[in-house]
Amino acid sequence: MRVGLDIRALQTYHRYRGIGVVLTEFLKAIELAPDDHLVLFRYDHEAPEAEFALPEGVSWEVVSLGQPPTQPLVRAVLGTLRPGGRLDVSEHRLNVFVQPDSANGLPTGAPVVTIAYDLIPLIFAAHYQPRMSLGALRRLGVKGLIGGHLRAYLYRWQLRQLARADRVIAISDATRRDLLLHLPALPPDRVSVIPLAANAAYAPTDERTAHAKYGVTKPYLLYTGGVDFRKNVVGLVDAFHELRATKDCQLVLVGKDFVTFDANAQRSLRRLLDTSPYAADIIRPGFIATDELVELYNGAVAFVFPSLYEGFGLPVLEAMASGCPVVTYRNSSLPEVAGEAALLLDEQDDLASALHEVFSDETRRAQMRSAGLKQAARFSWPGTVGQMMAAVRSTARHAN
Repeated sequence: MRVGLDIRALQTYHRYRGIGVVLTEFLKAIELAPDDHLVLFRYDHEAPEAEFALPEGVSWEVVSLGQPPTQPLVRAVLGTLRPGGRLDVSEHRLNVFVQPDSANGLPTGAPVVTIAYDLIPLIFAAHYQPRMSLGALRRLGVKGLIGGHLRAYLYRWQLRQLARADRVIAISDATRRDLLLHLPALPPDRVSVIPLAANAAYAPTDERTAHAKYGVTKPYLLYTGGVDFRKNVVGLVDAFHELRATKDCQLVLVGKDFVTFDANAQRSLRRLLDTSPYAADIIRPGFIATDELVELYNGAVAFVFPSLYEGFGLPVLEAMASGCPVVTYRNSSLPEVAGEAALLLDEQDDLASALHEVFSDETRRAQMRSAGLKQAARFSWPGTVGQMMAAVRSTARHAN
């Protein structure tokens, strides 16, 4: 069996996000038969395959797709408008093509398996797809407003790509439900649910060198992730303010967005953090290495993830695998991931009171740590990749 795989996400900002994580773990755990052959499709400005070790004995080759576009958003829009502009892989005689990033489009010339992570830009269209209005113009500027509309157009095109795939792998039951609700053209029997997993590096450890490096000197709450509205970071900071009024503690916010604050919409969060009466106790280390993040998970009183919606919620699993108590919300895929191991809140619940409860009850935290480790052990990348490859083989057989 000849399997094509698009690895361009490893050459973009997606490398450190969900798509990049899936690709990296897929390549580390992939198991192929002796007569199988892997064909990697990538840009030719770098060789990401040199940075990961494919399992010994895997037969593979690389196909270059040229240089990445200098104006990726504009080029991508033009590509969707050009008839016959999709990648044609027929000359490579593939039995199946795996597309982990449907934003790159689905190729012609082979049956396609693609991965669906979430439908967040569609479900929260009012936030992610700006309307043409004077208010939006003031908030985003001309460039931001035009870029937002181009991205919205591309996203609708991407959804149409999903509907024509031979097999769609949804990373959670919640994502599958959303796909079938919002994409009526997608037959239910084409959609499989295969959950993600935490990297094996996330595990209990006694190391605490990262704490001194980043100025963590008190009991602390931890958050890692983005800062867009659905992450509800403002709600987390407000809850920390209430907790900090009675508990001498810190809040550690991990992620590059807490340092760069690139988007105009993030300015209010930056002001909130900069002017906080407890600003000295809000630690913002930016993006950090995995081994340091593991240490911070292990030392935290709790990992707090008050997200309003997640396609999977991988940080919850990483925290539990590290032995960290988790506080999160009962929405979207989060109950699937957390099971009964986390403190699950409804969005109208008082987050500050819940954090105070966890802070004050060591016995409860110990129970949450134990339950979290057991819950995390139910997920593994070898198991996930094995299920993915079974879906890939099934798709190839069905097509043939």
